[in-house]
Amino acid sequence: MHDAVGSPVSANKPNGRDNEVKGATTTSGSSREPSDEDDEAGLCEQSTNAVDTKRLRRKDSNRESARRSRRRKQAHLSDLEWQVIYQTTFFSLFCFFLSFFFHVLFNIFYLRVNNFL
Repeated sequence: MHDAVGSPVSANKPNGRDNEVKGATTTSGSSREPSDEDDEAGLCEQSTNAVDTKRLRRKDSNRESARRSRRRKQAHLSDLEWQVIYQTTFFSLFCFFLSFFFHVLFNIFYLRVNNFL
């Protein structure tokens, strides 16, 4: 059975003997010519390096995003703390003036009832 040219089977699964160059001799050592398998290994290595690079970039990006998120959270918490201080101070002053107002109102009422005013 022969695979059609351009079929996914023939492109993805090369048969070892069909892909060898007829009459080529192999030599050992560093002087041998790169084969198709070496090219595929190099492409796979480059692909792995690209994936690793992309993964590391994404990891760094996520870390920086987490830092920004923590800074925003800290700023929001600080803002809430100042709001608590402001609201507590405002409420204390409001209670003081309300108490003073009722004290004055009570004195006026007392003076009217006792015919001093």
